[in-house]
Amino acid sequence: MKSKDFKSWYQSPKLNESQILDIVENRDNLESKDSEFKVNYFIKKNGKEDEDQPNKITRAICSFMNTIGGVVLIGVDDNGDLRGLENDLMHSGSNNVLKGRVALIDALEDKIRANIGVLVENFIRIYYVKVKTFDILVVEIPDRFSRPLVHKYKKDKANIKEFVIRFEKSVKKLEGKEMFPYFKKEYKFKGNEWVFERYTRHLLGHNSLLKVIYRKKHKTLAPIVFITSIFIGILAFLFFFDLIIALRLIPSAALSLGLIILIITKGIKEEIQIASGKELINELTKNKIVLAKKENLKTCLAGSLSIIILISFSLLYILLIDILNVFYFFGGCVTIVVFFLVLRSQFKEKSEFYLTKAKSDKNYV
Repeated sequence: MKSKDFKSWYQSPKLNESQILDIVENRDNLESKDSEFKVNYFIKKNGKEDEDQPNKITRAICSFMNTIGGVVLIGVDDNGDLRGLENDLMHSGSNNVLKGRVALIDALEDKIRANIGVLVENFIRIYYVKVKTFDILVVEIPDRFSRPLVHKYKKDKANIKEFVIRFEKSVKKLEGKEMFPYFKKEYKFKGNEWVFERYTRHLLGHNSLLKVIYRKKHKTLAPIVFITSIFIGILAFLFFFDLIIALRLIPSAALSLGLIILIITKGIKEEIQIASGKELINELTKNKIVLAKKENLKTCLAGSLSIIILISFSLLYILLIDILNVFYFFGGCVTIVVFFLVLRSQFKEKSEFYLTKAKSDKNYV
């Protein structure tokens, strides 16, 4: 919704008693695509607490904000019968209904901020309407929010994040392959599936950094780790029989370890960029792109420093045994440098492609 449209909507008259009765008495349209009924906020009719109910309410609100807007009526059951909020108001206001009215709205606003992350006073309207003899809490959502919103909450000590929409008469969770076509159609997402996968990973926060790196890099790392393990095993074995031969294998082991370090540092930097979203997801400026390139260079330098340290230790060992082994050592150094330059070139090319994709999508988020 554009700012002018939102301002006119916010200043428009609120729903009145007759309009709410029209919604709840329209039996054929109960809990339609743009309306949801909740019988209570926190306290059931029997006086017991319903700890999960506030999360269900914010989930419905989030689904409307990701679709076409709508209204949530709290104090109405699924059949459209008015129940009111007497128990909730008495509980929230310590047996004072007037205090309870204010406290209940405050509690709902806090819950929306916690679960959706939206400043409710700027984007939705929450107010009471007296319908017959019942207090009904009305939550009005004007239209689809300008960007996709994630509903997050805790359940059984687990942190849950989900993207939900309004589908027919219920809340639907979108995940996996369902999300990409929806985002392209409804949010005009301009990137391809490769970019979208990383965007949703940032949006939903499904993976920890190390898990992502392992999943993405394990095919590359596995053979290198295997070869390095062989070198280390041979070194340990030969140290008991022929120290000279063992020391000659150190540069090869250093090379393998260097490859692992470069691959890991490359993966870590890429995932940090995705997780932060600063250069890749948000509205990108030229300064941010320059900053991203500088960070890429820092990553390469960090990998280089790690290799230099390994090489230095190798050189020290070799010089202590036989000066002729220096030639063998420098052969390993040349191999490392060539690999490093090739990897840096590929990293830079992929990074610039990624940044270009994100920049082309700057109007999306």
